[in-house]
Amino acid sequence: IFFKSILFGITPPFLAHSYKFVISFLLHLSNWLLFASGLYYNKDMEKSIKILVISNTKGNIGPILTALDKEHPDVIFHLGGGVRDLSELNFRGKIYAVRSGGEFGKRLPTATKISFGSEMMLLSHGDGWSIKDKQKLADFAAAQGATLLLVGCDDEPTYFEQNGIKFICPGSLHDRMTATYAGIEMDEAGGLDIQHRKLIDA
Repeated sequence: IFFKSILFGITPPFLAHSYKFVISFLLHLSNWLLFASGLYYNKDMEKSIKILVISNTKGNIGPILTALDKEHPDVIFHLGGGVRDLSELNFRGKIYAVRSGGEFGKRLPTATKISFGSEMMLLSHGDGWSIKDKQKLADFAAAQGATLLLVGCDDEPTYFEQNGIKFICPGSLHDRMTATYAGIEMDEAGGLDIQHRKLIDA
């Protein structure tokens, strides 16, 4: 009965609840395996989305809360340098984080890839990298199949494009008076609006 039901798309009443549970479990398991492998397919990519990109918070929760209040994002990217600060947030959206080489804990990767629309985003703290070496960064991103590289290794907010690869460094969100972050808005068609913002407007 079970296999005939699967074949013809009919679920017997006595299997309905368990069948839905199994499907739900398998979907969550597949997402977890993709995330663990460093390649996460995001089901929200068919709608417009707003991403807050932060780095180097280093225990200062206040600036994060201010940025959240100003931007109202759907997603947070934390690029290392204080990822434990995320545990203090009451944020209902999705959070993707990578750790720097100096941060303890193996649960978070040092780099991960996330697909949003037509963009393959590669997140890394970028330990040992120089944001001035544009060609090296572009080559690294291209080798990983990424179209957008986000790193948090520098306190200077930076954006450039090299050989078709977009590069974002949000700067540091630690010092409230000089704190910066980046915002990414992607529309339904996959168009990107990328901006750096100061936490406190001059």
